[in-house]
Amino acid sequence: MCRPWSEGGLDIKPTRLINEALILKLAWDLMAKDSQWSILFKRHFFSNGKPITHYFESSIWLGIKEQIGTVLGNSLWMVGTEEKIPFRTDNWLGEPLVNLLHLDSDFHGHLHGKVSVVIVNGSWELPAAIIEYGDIQDRLESLVLPTIQLPDVLVWPHASDGILSLKHALAFLRERSPLLPWADHI
Repeated sequence: MCRPWSEGGLDIKPTRLINEALILKLAWDLMAKDSQWSILFKRHFFSNGKPITHYFESSIWLGIKEQIGTVLGNSLWMVGTEEKIPFRTDNWLGEPLVNLLHLDSDFHGHLHGKVSVVIVNGSWELPAAIIEYGDIQDRLESLVLPTIQLPDVLVWPHASDGILSLKHALAFLRERSPLLPWADHI
């Protein structure tokens, strides 16, 4: 019954899926927007840009905290002129820099700061050792740097407009079923 029409179902959305999609949407809004509630949540539940791991008595924080990894793992930062994007851990090159460089946790301490720090006069000012590693040079060349003041924007690549909507969240979380050839069975 809960399968879409195209898969032979009645397209009824399970309440559990709706709840998870709403929490995913909240996690997206928390990470992507600078609304009053997201700023308040980040001040209360984050430390150094990461969710605090200890327990909070909150009816929704636990669910949002679990979905933050899903949001960050399935989204991409578009580089602007703000100082929002952590240089080493956020996905601004198609994959976090620490993954591209295959860095261990001992080296992480040497790559602090935001992406905006390595952009000087509209061009990249990265150490040669980083630029020459793997395909990082190609990835940097594919990024268009803004010439005017633009915000850093979190983009959901599974949506045509880059914004995670509830409809996209439901489609993302829904389990896919094989197409049923009902005409053959009838």
